[in-house]
Amino acid sequence: MKQYRFFGWELADCAPVSGEYPGIGSPKQLYDALLHIWCAETCAPRMRESWSPDNPTLGQCSVTAFLVQDIFGGRVFGILRPGGNYHCYNVIGDRKFDLTSEQFGGETLCYDGNPEQFREVHFAKAEKRQRYEQLCAALKAYCSAQRKEASMRILTAYFSAGGVTKLVAQRLAKAVGAEEFEIVPQEPYTEADIKWVNPLARCNREKIGKKDVPFVGAVENIRDYDLILLGFPIWYYGAPNIVATFLKQHDLSGKRIGLFATSGGSDIGKTGEKLKQFLGEGAEIVGAKLFAPDTDAETLAAWAEMLGKSE
Repeated sequence: MKQYRFFGWELADCAPVSGEYPGIGSPKQLYDALLHIWCAETCAPRMRESWSPDNPTLGQCSVTAFLVQDIFGGRVFGILRPGGNYHCYNVIGDRKFDLTSEQFGGETLCYDGNPEQFREVHFAKAEKRQRYEQLCAALKAYCSAQRKEASMRILTAYFSAGGVTKLVAQRLAKAVGAEEFEIVPQEPYTEADIKWVNPLARCNREKIGKKDVPFVGAVENIRDYDLILLGFPIWYYGAPNIVATFLKQHDLSGKRIGLFATSGGSDIGKTGEKLKQFLGEGAEIVGAKLFAPDTDAETLAAWAEMLGKSE
C-alpha cells in the first residue's frame, strides 16, 4: 500500500458522492492529482511568496477542503491559527483527514473540538473564491487529460546492446503503462562488436556500410498504437542501423513517434531528422530526448505525457 504523509491518510478512502471529476475515486487519488495542480496562484496571497513545489500544500487549505467536500461530501472544520485564520480540514462520517497538513512540517495540530467552517463565509472573499474556482477548473482539465491518456495505447520499442537503454525503456514503459517490444538482433552483439573505438568493430562496419541489421520477430498490430516510443543507444552520433531496419519493416504511416536515447557522451542531435526517411507517410516524430541511465520514472512519465498531448 502506498504511504502518504498527510494527517489521517489511513482513513482517507471515502467514495465520491459526485461524478464531476472522473478518475478521482478517493481522497488519496485527489491528493495525487492536486500535487500536479497546487501552485502559487492557488495559494493564499499572504503566503504566496513562500510557496514552492517543495511545499505544495502551503496556503491551500480552505480551497482544497471545500473541493474535497464537493467530491466526497462531509463537513469542513477549522483549527484556529496565530493571526486569527483557520486551517481547514475534512470530516466525513468517522473519518477525519487533512490533505494540506504537510505544510506545517513536524508541528502537531489538534483536530478535536474545532468549529465548523462554511463556504459562504470563506468565499465572501473574492480572491478565495477565485482560487477555489481555479483549483476546480484545473482539476477538471487534469481529469480530462488523464482519461485521454488512459485511452491511449502506447508501445515502447527499444534496442539495447549493453543493457543501459533497456533499463530506461522498461522504467518508461512501466511508468506510462506501455506495452514493450525489444528489438533483438538475429546475430547478438558481443562486447567486441560494440567497441566503437575499434574501426573494424561490427557496429562501425554496419554504420559505415549502411547495412540493414535483421532482428527477431515483429510488432503485431502496430497500427493499433497511438504513440510509439522508440529507444536506442547513440552510435556514431545517431541511431544504430537496426533501428532503421525496424522502421523500414513496420508501417508507421500517420503515427506519432517519440525517440529516446542513452549515450556515453554524444547528444541525440539530429537523429530524428536522419530517421525521418524511414517513416511512413504522415508519420511524425513528436519528440526526441537523451536520458541518463538513472532518470526516474516520474521524469520519464512527464516526457511521455507531453508527447501524448502534442498535436
